[in-house]
Amino acid sequence: MTINDRFKDAVWAKNPQDVSILIGGVGGIGSWTALLLSRIGYKLNLVDMDMFETHNMGGQFVSKNQIGIMKVAAVKELCKAFSDNRFINVASRNIEDLPVKHKIVIAAFDNMAARKILFEKWLEYNKENRNLDALFIDGRLGFEHFQIYCVTPNKTVAYRESLFEDNEVEDAVCTLKQTSHMAAMIASNITSFVVNHNTNLSEDNSARTVPFYYEYNSPLHMHEEIL
Repeated sequence: MTINDRFKDAVWAKNPQDVSILIGGVGGIGSWTALLLSRIGYKLNLVDMDMFETHNMGGQFVSKNQIGIMKVAAVKELCKAFSDNRFINVASRNIEDLPVKHKIVIAAFDNMAARKILFEKWLEYNKENRNLDALFIDGRLGFEHFQIYCVTPNKTVAYRESLFEDNEVEDAVCTLKQTSHMAAMIASNITSFVVNHNTNLSEDNSARTVPFYYEYNSPLHMHEEIL
């Protein structure tokens, strides 16, 4: 038996290694998202230049013995241990120097500048190749809330309106920045949107929801969704 035998008949679980996904940033959002996508069997490409530090254990998918090593190496190791996924590539490179040649890209950075660079690279590649089925997902995580943008080629103008400069955001108190349960929750939703997107591209012509904007507020237990 393989790890996906329990769901292998799902449309989105057939030949998942043929779907290549780039995840930019493998901290709170990216580490948990990588775990969930790897368990489906998607081919993952992880990009991050940072090392894991002790305080990262409060919100990121990392083990105690991985403190002090590169995040991409640590997350790849964990994904292989928890999923046996052999289709994981890593790069400890600056996003400015990284070639982006993927239809599906997930921006999981903790700063807006890197999101903008990754978005423009995704857009340029998919415009040039006329990939109308491309998907750019931007995850933004707070202490007890999160936002997700699912950008398709026809939503790029609307998405640009959501972008801002990093200095426009007031920095949160250092003890109110990140929790594992919220990071895992946004990762679960991102994974669901990837699954829905891939299902909609299948031969059965499903009509699953991939909202342009999704927001969740934990204290109020409320969400807002914009198609």
